[in-house]
Amino acid sequence: MAKLYILDTDHVSLFQQGNPTVIQRISQKKPENLAVTVITLEEKIKGWLKSIKDCNSNLSKYNTKLVWAYKGLADEIEFFKNIRLLAFDNDAYAMYQLLLIKRLKGIGT
Repeated sequence: MAKLYILDTDHVSLFQQGNPTVIQRISQKKPENLAVTVITLEEKIKGWLKSIKDCNSNLSKYNTKLVWAYKGLADEIEFFKNIRLLAFDNDAYAMYQLLLIKRLKGIGT
């Protein structure tokens, strides 16, 4: 059984920004063995939507940045079309609940 490598939001961002170390490590894996969670998708999309909202609140100052933000959103959607997306299902929710309980009990990282 092949290992599944789940990239977190920071790794996806570094990969997209061209970080050589992250690119090298990811390129050593087969594409079918890479995945991200729907939570990473949410975080990345929220970031672009915030940029768009910020630009729209002050169009005179950020008009060129608005074009950049919409392009970033479109590029993000394209990126996520090409990588396996892991759902937040009942099993994930159960684990999430356990992690919250542990965190609330003061267990460190």
